[in-house]
Amino acid sequence: MKVSQLRGRVPQLPLSLELDNGQTLIVEQWLRVLPEQRYVGKAQWQGRSVLVKLFVGSKATRQFQRELAGAELLTEQKITSAKLLDAQQQNDGSAYLLLEFIDNAQSLADAWLQCSADQPVSERQTAVLGQALTAVAQMHLRGLW
Repeated sequence: MKVSQLRGRVPQLPLSLELDNGQTLIVEQWLRVLPEQRYVGKAQWQGRSVLVKLFVGSKATRQFQRELAGAELLTEQKITSAKLLDAQQQNDGSAYLLLEFIDNAQSLADAWLQCSADQPVSERQTAVLGQALTAVAQMHLRGLW
């Protein structure tokens, strides 16, 4: 299947995608799906686990360019983030980004859920918010909004 052929809320897995460069990407798990726009998942590529962002539909080019620019800025500013491994606009208008997959990564939402039942302004809540705000402040100081 080609990237541009992605449809629906939950495309069946595993999903083998043929890229224009002749390589194959095998999506194993969907992490976020915006049907007919963006599909984010865990995939296998060149024998390794990757985070894949697939862009389809009328906004694919714009969304791809924004995501690519953001990933490049994070690298340029030496802000710790997943390494950009490959990025390509396909001949049919679809596009993809491949980033290193960080096992056991924890989102801010997940970290907050672990302490959300604590008394307000608990030590754990303060630590979670402190780390998040420090990261945001570092990005802002380097011109990333």
